[in-house]
Formats: sequence, C-alpha cells, structure tokens
Amino acid sequence: MREKLKPTWLAHMGNNHKEIQDPGYRADGYVSFTKHLNKPLTDELWKDLVTRIGITVLRIYTPGEGQWCDLMLPGGCIIELDKDGLVEDILLSPYWRPWRDA
Repeated sequence: MREKLKPTWLAHMGNNHKEIQDPGYRADGYVSFTKHLNKPLTDELWKDLVTRIGITVLRIYTPGEGQWCDLMLPGGCIIELDKDGLVEDILLSPYWRPWRDA
C-alpha cells in the first residue's frame, strides 16, 4: 500500500531550485484547474500536479513578488496566490512531444 502523498508547499515558495520528488507512481484521470482556483493550496491540488501531470519543478508566488523566468522547462509549474493566499492562477510548461508524420 502506498503512503499518503505529502505536499511540501512551503519548500516551493518564491524563487527556488527545489525539484519535486517523484512519487514513483502516476494517477489516472483528468485535471480540472477550475476546482482549485480561489481556494487554498490543498492535498488534492498537489496530487493533480505531481501524480497526474508529473510536474518536476514548482514555484509559488504571492502578489508583487519578483518571478524568475527560467522555469519555462518541460514539467515546470508556477502557482500565483492572491493577497488572501488563495490560488489565483496555475501556469504549466508542458512536456514537449514531437509531432508524428502521418
């Protein structure tokens, strides 16, 4: 049986170089970011980002905080919080998959 996936939100606040630990498994299912907007950071959001999407780097920013732009790497994610600490936006840099010739 798997251990419960534990979010490490605080480690990813602001500009950082901390990678996301691979949980060793992937979850199936769709990801709806709408259900995470205007809510605090949750275990469910962590599960969606880490096990469904497979992000590798995460940075969480508060209003007015300077943002690095080197996160435009495959698997990168930025979460922007509003002044109340609620999720305002989620930005992803998806994995690149080359188009196949038909």
